[in-house]
Amino acid sequence: METTDLSPSVDIRVPFTSLQTVKAFLETEDIEYFIMIKDLQVMLDEEKEQMLSAARATAPRTSDDYDYSNYHTIADVSSISRNASSKEKWDSPFHMTTQSSTHSGRHY
Repeated sequence: METTDLSPSVDIRVPFTSLQTVKAFLETEDIEYFIMIKDLQVMLDEEKEQMLSAARATAPRTSDDYDYSNYHTIADVSSISRNASSKEKWDSPFHMTTQSSTHSGRHY
């Protein structure tokens, strides 16, 4: 059988439950492999924590400081909305009103 030259590398994600089966197959077929990310969930958790840390560190204080290109928590958005609506009427297009509240007293 003629060997066909494929792409020099292929990246795949293998669920942990199938890892040993896939490794055994690759070794049986003499296919070289290496593990790029040992535990993807750990990596995702670290990335999420970094993102939340960055969001907390750069929490906007006024609407002039608000960066629309970054993720903001609901607390940041609410704070900016309250600050913007508390300015004088002629300075701000924002006006806060309570539409409803939950049984625990949170306003929406």
